[in-house]
Amino acid sequence: MRWSSPIRPGLATLEAFAAVARLGSFRAAATARGVTPSALSHLIRGLETGLGTRLFHR
Repeated sequence: MRWSSPIRPGLATLEAFAAVARLGSFRAAATARGVTPSALSHLIRGLETGLGTRLFHR
């Protein structure tokens, strides 16, 4: 898969993705990462945009 954005995801974005996948919810992942659910959702949305696909069912 080729990254469609010229900017590659940073470590915080990849850690956010891993936390949501591991914990099964945005709220739990946000709490574990010490950020708001909105901030975490923003990171994931940017990753989804860069990849050109949805990663999680909301």
